[in-house]
Amino acid sequence: MVVNSDSAIIAEDGIHPARGRRRQPPPMDGASPYLILFNTVIGAVDLGAADDRERAITAINATGANFDDHRTICHVILGVASNAAREHLEKLMSISYRSEFVDGWFEQGEARAKRDDILRVLKFRSLRPGPGQRERIESCNDLATLDAWFERSFTATAVDQIFEDEEDD
Repeated sequence: MVVNSDSAIIAEDGIHPARGRRRQPPPMDGASPYLILFNTVIGAVDLGAADDRERAITAINATGANFDDHRTICHVILGVASNAAREHLEKLMSISYRSEFVDGWFEQGEARAKRDDILRVLKFRSLRPGPGQRERIESCNDLATLDAWFERSFTATAVDQIFEDEEDD
């Protein structure tokens, strides 16, 4: 990580002023991702440097933030970047954002759609899940489990039959 001459680095062991044109700050390996992002926002991380851009992207992904918070963090980091750094960051974000964050978002969407499909098939077949059964279906996020329930929903004569294999375990 590179510190600009008018910046300071805030690390877990304190604030370190930048002296001279550029200096290496204390290592931030193992630092909280939010500490790294804070240092990015205050200008202590040089987003013009490839290593620092990568560190900022890694920190964004390490926050574990939900979709809205993740998007907000990305916008904040892009907002403090120079035009040249922003172009590089957007490329990195599209790769890491897609590979880690968007894939998870798509899985959630697939699970939601599969849950809706199960309930729709049961309704079409005049099978009404009780409140506990409905909650079980609506709270499941495991795609393999939902796939099995979906397949069984076509042949079940009672709602509890879609859960049968799990109850035997």
